Amino acid sequence: MLVFGVVLTLIVFGILSYDFFMGQNSPADIVLSVDRIEPREKHYAVHVVATNRGAESAQDLIIDIKLVKDGEVERAELHFPYLP
Repeated sequence: MLVFGVVLTLIVFGILSYDFFMGQNSPADIVLSVDRIEPREKHYAVHVVATNRGAESAQDLIIDIKLVKDGEVERAELHFPYLP
């Protein structure tokens, strides 16, 4: 019976250690990638893909974008209310 208790304790400890070290409770890890850029009349439309690689979701995510071309600066802001 003692061996069973020790084995059970080691299994539980192993599972908890695995969850802790593998980052199951990691914060949101947002990765942005540009899908494509389309020139418009006087500006550009940038299609962005946002992916969350973390375990927690992100809320009210705001991304500031700045494009500098020929000395001119164009700014934009992306807002994601919720990113799972």
